[in-house]
Amino acid sequence: MGCKLLMDPSGMPKIFRMVMRLKCSSYNHGVYGIIRVSGSNMDSSRRSVYPVHSTEVDHSPPPPPPHHPPPSPPPHHPLPHYGFHLPKPEEEKDVKSIGVQGVIYCKAGSKLVPLKGAVARITCKAFDKHGSVSGSYTMMSDTDKSGYFLATMSVEDVKEVGNITECKGYLDMSSMESCSVPSNVNKGISGCPLAGPRLLHNKMQLYTVGPFEYIPVLPLGD
Repeated sequence: MGCKLLMDPSGMPKIFRMVMRLKCSSYNHGVYGIIRVSGSNMDSSRRSVYPVHSTEVDHSPPPPPPHHPPPSPPPHHPLPHYGFHLPKPEEEKDVKSIGVQGVIYCKAGSKLVPLKGAVARITCKAFDKHGSVSGSYTMMSDTDKSGYFLATMSVEDVKEVGNITECKGYLDMSSMESCSVPSNVNKGISGCPLAGPRLLHNKMQLYTVGPFEYIPVLPLGD
């Protein structure tokens, strides 16, 4: 650090202590140090230098904040497609029948008991070639011991009815008298739209509804 005296110390009394200010020309411009001189010869071995810390404000920009990568988006699970359509002309050679599957339970408390012999109904609207509603098309199917049902119809039979659409699944009848109150879980009463389809190896275009539930009959007086 280069400094220069602001006053000449020559001619000072022998026993006289004086504080001289040094103007420093280092990187801290305008900063003063203090040199305390003792004795007549101002022997450098008896000098003491007391540094003065800079009070300048640091105007350098703050460090950038730490970079955190954005969280990964949740995995995308596409929702099932709901609806029904007849096979397109280019699909007819690969599709011979249409099926609708589902399961029917009796909900007893927190348990779901499969109902054997319950009946599911699949109803569709039929339209004529002018686009007017000409009637309906209905399929019925009984459940097996696992509560599973599969209602099927051939593509040729459907074509004889007309262009069918807006198919929905319903609860039709319970096989257990003590558990025969229909529930609207999964729209078993109001009508459940068909989910799918997927093409099976046997050339069936398969849709899914439900599962549906019946609940126990309450005893009289409850």
